Amino acid sequence: SRNPCSEIYVGPKAASEPETQAVTSFLKSLRNRLVAYLTFHNYSQMILIPYAHAAGQKAENFAELESVGRRAAAAMRAAGGERYDVGNTVDLLSAGAGGSEDWAKAVLKTRFAYCIELRDTGDYGFLLPAKYIEPTGREAFEAIKVIASAAAKSK
Repeated sequence: SRNPCSEIYVGPKAASEPETQAVTSFLKSLRNRLVAYLTFHNYSQMILIPYAHAAGQKAENFAELESVGRRAAAAMRAAGGERYDVGNTVDLLSAGAGGSEDWAKAVLKTRFAYCIELRDTGDYGFLLPAKYIEPTGREAFEAIKVIASAAAKSK
């Protein structure tokens, strides 16, 4: 959103904030070693695969990303009973620019890049009740293990 009062405000320009600049600089220093990049958000219960900026734009290794993403979603469901959809961001949500997973994939050429949208599906929005935090963390950890394993095997 371009509205500074919105929960999803994009900021005045790309990488305008010092925190973003620091993370960007750090990730660039890892460019040749970074095999996986994960960004966690809430809410929607989805594992999103680049790219989000336009319909029909998918990562060159989309099939591999989808396969690993589906395994991660299955591990998440086994850990907490919740279903996570897997797919291209535009197909599951809508087009939108500025996602760090897109940047990691396009600029850093990171093999495995995902945005994992954690619980819930919208009942609580960004204010997930405390009782769901621990099970959501367990689900996220299972996804991390699956993706890290795939990344380690790909080297």
